[in-house]
Amino acid sequence: MNNRILTFIRTELPWILVAVGLSFFLWMVSMTLLDPEQNESYMRPLIPFNETVLITEGVVLLNPEDLPDEITVGVRAPASLHGLDAESEITTHIDFRAVTRQMVHEADAPIELTLPVGVNVPEGFVVHRISPPAVTLLFDAFVRAPFAVTVLESGAVVPGAVVQRIWTANTNVTISGPRSVINEIAGVYVLAELNGLSESITSTQEILVVNADAHDLSHLLELSISETTLNIEILPMVRVDIIPQITGTLAAGFAVSEYFTDPAYVYIVGAVERLIEVPYLSPVFALEQANRDFEIVFDLTDSLPDGVQLLYGTPAGAHLHVIVEPIQERTFHILRGNVGVFGGANYTILGDPSHVSVRVAGPASRITAMASADINVALNLGGRAVGTHNVPLQIQLPPGMGIVGAQPAWDVRIDSPNAQNNGNNGTEPPPPPDPTDPFEPSPYDPDPPVEPATEPPTDPPVYPYPPEYPDPYPPYDYPPYGEPPYGNGDEDYYPGG
Repeated sequence: MNNRILTFIRTELPWILVAVGLSFFLWMVSMTLLDPEQNESYMRPLIPFNETVLITEGVVLLNPEDLPDEITVGVRAPASLHGLDAESEITTHIDFRAVTRQMVHEADAPIELTLPVGVNVPEGFVVHRISPPAVTLLFDAFVRAPFAVTVLESGAVVPGAVVQRIWTANTNVTISGPRSVINEIAGVYVLAELNGLSESITSTQEILVVNADAHDLSHLLELSISETTLNIEILPMVRVDIIPQITGTLAAGFAVSEYFTDPAYVYIVGAVERLIEVPYLSPVFALEQANRDFEIVFDLTDSLPDGVQLLYGTPAGAHLHVIVEPIQERTFHILRGNVGVFGGANYTILGDPSHVSVRVAGPASRITAMASADINVALNLGGRAVGTHNVPLQIQLPPGMGIVGAQPAWDVRIDSPNAQNNGNNGTEPPPPPDPTDPFEPSPYDPDPPVEPATEPPTDPPVYPYPPEYPDPYPPYDYPPYGEPPYGNGDEDYYPGG
């Protein structure tokens, strides 16, 4: 038995193997001749794989436009395998699993990665060419950050009106996108067009995201809200002075030399009918026996009626500065030629006085700066019958100054009334002194004129009516002439001098 097997192997098996090999060769030759291999190229769409990985890794693709729509795939296969069915089974893809959060977020700038193109072909096909074989893409970290919404004003409202305030329903917006683009953001704005507006409006406006060159970045980013409600409050506006009323009394021997407020005026807004009721702001303050300069902070809103408010952004607190000085007195002599006479035609001033002396008391610096020309003196003869009369002189002093002692008077003889002034009761204001009087300064007023001390701000309000400002200085009850603390006699006297 064993000899038969060995004989078969030695004699028959080689011929059998030769026959099988020859048969395979003949089959290959016949197949090649009948179904030869062919090389074909197919344009196949590129399919991204695992795109969600970018989201989970916090990565964003910056240049998706660089992804080719199709990939050229060259394959070799028997002619019988080529056709529409074969082409549909050839697929190309790119896999984003190669992109990781660490490599992108730890970089200071966007990074480039080259990802290979993968190809799947059916059985019997051999890939011999892929074009392009890989794609270079730019990746950046995907971040989000909050930004304040700023109103950007353009144009101006109509004259006489003012924008009291502008605000948006949303003061912040969360912006998401590539870190490199987020870092470019120079501002997030809502445009408020004011040109020609005369009343308040509410509108819906788009939120604009721009870089330093004012280029719009919105199309590269995701905004939590793309638009917001814009409110523009417009009201009539006027400027009013701050004229405080000073009440009470200072310590004995002291007076208010001057005062000023900071600011000197403010702008207020409200309905026109309410603004007319506010010609100026007049807060009231008590002196409380002060004997030195002092400063008070007061709330302007306490002086505003209902329906009127300060211009938006105006601080409610204002400062009143009061300059307090010792009271001094001084005698001033007004020449007879500077005394105005009215109300009588034929008269004679008895005693032929050359001047009238007025003893004035007031704050030291103002007394020093004062001159005779600052005093208006008039002799009112109106309504008096024919005869001799002791007529007090009407004296008009600067605010805050007072006459010390009795009011001067002249003896006047009226010979006949003036028909043109018949019935005049002397209510006309005293005429000012003649500034061209060559006798000023007179020997009776030896002190040369001094520049007045700084006066409080007196800018008029812009509203078209002249307000009747009150006298801000408190009425001082100066002692009669000759009593302490001012001294006596006709000479100028300064306490302590």
